[in-house]
Amino acid sequence: MAMYTKNQALVFLLDDTGNITGNNSVTYGLTNVPGVDLVSTPPSDGLALKWDAIANSWKMGALTSAILTDYAYQSDVTRSITELVGVASETVDTLGEVSHLFAEDTISLADIIDKYENDTSLTFTGNGVKTEFDIEHTAGRISVQIDGVEVIYNITDYNDTTGLNNIASPDYDFESVDSGSLTVNAKGAATAIKFLTAPILNSNIEVRKY
Repeated sequence: MAMYTKNQALVFLLDDTGNITGNNSVTYGLTNVPGVDLVSTPPSDGLALKWDAIANSWKMGALTSAILTDYAYQSDVTRSITELVGVASETVDTLGEVSHLFAEDTISLADIIDKYENDTSLTFTGNGVKTEFDIEHTAGRISVQIDGVEVIYNITDYNDTTGLNNIASPDYDFESVDSGSLTVNAKGAATAIKFLTAPILNSNIEVRKY
């Protein structure tokens, strides 16, 4: 009896297209597999075998988005990672590096969360008419720039809750106000900032609360 190596045996079993040839005289393909229907819809580019429960057989069909829901292309993964890393420095753009940084530094996660929640910048655009801009904040903990120039706040002392040391009109540019447009003194809860004079049309108003 002749003995063959594994590669020699495969030559006898498979032809150049990958079909099973058996003893070199009988060829087997998908059409020979029970339950596979290649007649109703012949194979073509972009099609794949899909189970048809009604016909109780495998048939050719297009891959729909529903079928691909649980899969992602490499480009999708790369894009998601890039968005997650953002503009982080190369020294802290992995979880390991961030963990190492926390281990060496006394800063805590609570400190970061507090800073994130209480250090917020907003931008508005002046229209030459509007003087009041909605932004909830603690009076005395806010600063404003118009077209890159710091403007004058009426509050001068964060511990002056009575407003005794506030700058009087018309020597300031803006103040903190409540929902009724009334002045709010230091440490009070304000809902907006109010300018004495409306910022000019298309001016860039940068507001930072902290």
